[in-house]
Amino acid sequence: MEIFLPPQLVKAILLNTADDVGSKGIDFPTGFGAANAYQALLEITNAQYLNGSISNGNTDAFDLVVPPNIKQLKITLVWNDPPAVANAATALINDLDLELTLPSAGESWQPWVLNHFPSVDSLQLLPVEKERQPK
Repeated sequence: MEIFLPPQLVKAILLNTADDVGSKGIDFPTGFGAANAYQALLEITNAQYLNGSISNGNTDAFDLVVPPNIKQLKITLVWNDPPAVANAATALINDLDLELTLPSAGESWQPWVLNHFPSVDSLQLLPVEKERQPK
C-alpha cells in the first residue's frame, strides 16, 4: 500500500515524534530533538495527524479527543511559506498561530517559543509559552 504525504506533513510528523535531547523542550542546539522513525511510522499508520488548508484572514478549529491519564500532548503546526521578496522587512509571508483550548474548563495554551534575539545569552534560554496577543 502506497501512502502519499505532502512534504509539510512529513516535516510535522518528524518534528512531533522526535525524542527530546539536551535541554527540556525545543532549543537552538538540538532543535526538536533526535528523529524517531519508529514513532513517526506509528503516527502515520495510526493516522494521528490532521491535514488542511486555510485562506488569509480565516480561522480553523479541530476537535481532539485526548484519552484520560495522558501526561503529555505534542501538537505541531507546519506549513509551506512562499519566499518573501528581496530585502523585505520580514521573510515570513503567512503567519499562522496555534492555540489549544479546553472550553469546558475555560483554559487555553499557546505554543512554546524560543528567544531569537541574536546574542549568545538569549539563544541559550529555554522556551517559554508564547504571549497571547490582544484580539
